[in-house]
Amino acid sequence: MHLSDAGNRARRVGRHFVHILVPSLLIASACQDSTEPAVPAELEMIAGSAQSGDAAGRVAIAPTVRVLDQRARPMADVQVTFTVVEGEGGVATSNARSDASGQASAVEWTLGPRAGRNTVSATVSGLAPVVFTATARAGKAANLTIVAGDEQTAIVGGAVAQAPVVRVTDAHDNAVAATLVRFNAASGSSVVQALASTDENGMASPGRWTLGTTAGEQSLEAKLDDGHAVALRAVALPGPAAGLSIVSGNGQIATVATAVADAPTVRVVDKFGNAVSNIDVAFEVGSGSGAVDPTQSTFASSSSDPSGIARVGRWTLGTRAGTNTLRATLPGLPAQAVFTATGLAAEPASMLKHTGDAQSAAVNTEVSVAPALRVLDAHGNGVSGVDVTFAADAGGVVTGGTTMTDDAGIAAVVSWKLGATQGANTLTATIDGVGTLTFTATATAAGGSGGPGTGGPGGTPATGGYDIQISFTTGVTLSMQSEFYVAAGRWANAITGDLPNVPVTLPANACGMVHPAIGQTIDDLLILVRVAPIDGPGNVLGSAGPCVVRSAGGLPVIGVMNLDSDDLAFLEANGRLGDVIAHEIGHIVGIGTRWGSHLVGAGGTDPHFTGPQAVAAFHGSGGFGYTGSPVPVENTGGPGTRDGHWRESVLTNELMTGWLNLSHNPLSDVSIGALADMGYTVNVDAADGYSAGISDAAQDATGEPQHAIEMKEAPLGIVPIALDARGRRVPIGAIQH
Repeated sequence: MHLSDAGNRARRVGRHFVHILVPSLLIASACQDSTEPAVPAELEMIAGSAQSGDAAGRVAIAPTVRVLDQRARPMADVQVTFTVVEGEGGVATSNARSDASGQASAVEWTLGPRAGRNTVSATVSGLAPVVFTATARAGKAANLTIVAGDEQTAIVGGAVAQAPVVRVTDAHDNAVAATLVRFNAASGSSVVQALASTDENGMASPGRWTLGTTAGEQSLEAKLDDGHAVALRAVALPGPAAGLSIVSGNGQIATVATAVADAPTVRVVDKFGNAVSNIDVAFEVGSGSGAVDPTQSTFASSSSDPSGIARVGRWTLGTRAGTNTLRATLPGLPAQAVFTATGLAAEPASMLKHTGDAQSAAVNTEVSVAPALRVLDAHGNGVSGVDVTFAADAGGVVTGGTTMTDDAGIAAVVSWKLGATQGANTLTATIDGVGTLTFTATATAAGGSGGPGTGGPGGTPATGGYDIQISFTTGVTLSMQSEFYVAAGRWANAITGDLPNVPVTLPANACGMVHPAIGQTIDDLLILVRVAPIDGPGNVLGSAGPCVVRSAGGLPVIGVMNLDSDDLAFLEANGRLGDVIAHEIGHIVGIGTRWGSHLVGAGGTDPHFTGPQAVAAFHGSGGFGYTGSPVPVENTGGPGTRDGHWRESVLTNELMTGWLNLSHNPLSDVSIGALADMGYTVNVDAADGYSAGISDAAQDATGEPQHAIEMKEAPLGIVPIALDARGRRVPIGAIQH
């Protein structure tokens, strides 16, 4: 009979055993224990759990267990199986047998390559397993890769949309945290310099990447202290167009009315100087009144190429010698580039008397004014460096008879002494390929007072058409004199009909300005010019108009022009002096001053000129859509502007509006038609290209035009003197139209 385990088996407390003796059954129990075989009853963890180590590395302590039998005694030679459950690691011994102490070990435990939890189970058949745990941590940094922010584009000087992000991993692609990454610009001119530490996912970012100011490829380097590095790339695009720079074509020299050799070229750039493509550049002729291709007008546009280059096909200089300008601008921006070129006079084509004609002096004496002529090209420019030969007849003697024209095209003798015989003397000037010009003088008896002379008026070439003589009553520079002659030539080309000569005898200052006495026959118009201070710069420019008119028809014989010397330097520097002089000559020949009955509504809200030829020209120049009464005359401005000019808001930049435009001011067929309505014989083909702008949009809220300067002119303040064909005064009211 067996005793139950509960009654007879030794009870274990800790590692000590307590035996309960039952005397009557002692012998029987001892026999029973000695015959029962030991079997594995418990698997006890000894060491090797709750460790950590590098991924794919060995832990410090190998997993170890003890096998106990049912009596809690160590059992030897029991097979223990060690199996990796989590972590993809491995053990050196998967099947081990317990030793005499009942212990069995896996010998080595290598963790898996992935960071995180690893487990190994130790099992003995029939017993619950024992589970060992270990944590695999990332190893040292071995890889640096780009996560985000590569291959982007952004405007120069701006930040890329996606902040750069890199990832640091060990050799097994585990994220390595708390590792420093240095970010630094590697190319371009970007200025990122940052130090960032990786987060728990191995990620690091500089937070922002601002590109440099140079367009093109730029890169940002991310680098570890051990030398691992990667480069992120971005393309910096040019910013908005902000400026223009001249590439070529500036400062050239060419003959007037011909094209410069090198077409003006600009580069469109952003605010950092990077080339910008596909931008329309406007090219507009300024001073000099030339033309540009492809339109051969005063305006053209060109789109910039991939290098930012824009150019005009050709720049043809104007017909006036001197400075020409061409302005390149960007739409809606103040940026501009201004080209200058110098127009040289063409070959000599004609010559005219400058000073010293129609004088008188005693026999064997010199005339008071040395004769001088001016050589002009086909466009009215003075031609320098032309050889001129002067020869006297009637026994006269000329000193300096072989000479050369100066920069203004003027050549003068040193002196002309008349012959010993009373009567007519002539001095003939000869230019090869051009022709001859004759000055006259009258030799009087010794001690005689002599007859009246011009004292030196110049003029347009005597062609049998309309001649304009200019007499400067004050000192005027040679460059300014040239502007007067060219301006006079514009009107002499427009008026072709010769008018009757008129003998004029006037005392000094009779025309309301300081001038010498006049005693000569005038063909067709004499203009007295005075340049002197008036009221300082920027105020009244001057006044101009007829002083003497013909009794038959009322067309001017003598005109006066007063100009403020304080304003002329600005006008000359900006290439607009010639337009101002031409404008004032227009008043002298009658525009705004001799309109007579053709001016309707003066002083009202809609003054207009009714001459049929001017009206027809206005309609033909684009004014057919104008809803008011043609041709509109200025209804704004001061007393020297309104009622005496074309209306700026409609005829815009026409020469005879009351405002000076700082670009081209064409003499249109409207003004030439008005001359025809006043009685002149005209050449409409002499008109400049022109198109009326019938919109009021050119005016601001005050009614005054934009982008122009009012030519403030004072009324002349004199009543013209009317002379008949014999030079006799006629009441001004008796003029026959």
